[in-house]
Amino acid sequence: SLTAKLGSDFDIFRLVGSKVGGNVNLNAGSGVGDDVSIFESTIEGNLKVKAGSGSQGVRVTRSTVEKRASFSLGSGDDVLNLSDSTFGAFRANGGSGSDLFEDATGELIGRNFER
Repeated sequence: SLTAKLGSDFDIFRLVGSKVGGNVNLNAGSGVGDDVSIFESTIEGNLKVKAGSGSQGVRVTRSTVEKRASFSLGSGDDVLNLSDSTFGAFRANGGSGSDLFEDATGELIGRNFER
């Protein structure tokens, strides 16, 4: 398992080419412009990303979450980009602000989406 908490300033979190044998819990804090990326990684448990009040960018690329992926983007103008990734289950909530959810094909998803 992996747990990370970002601070109130501009923060960057990268999970690259990794295999996590449990859950990943990430609290992105309230910084403006925080950047969270998961690239070519496998999470055998759940993924939970909670963004704070600042504008956040979250990307998941060529990765697998075997169980549930949950994104709570909070207030602020946030971007969630998913590309070539698979999820056992998926839920995203953009919160308030002007948010952009984009999948690998460029399809725009509404403020709340669950599969």
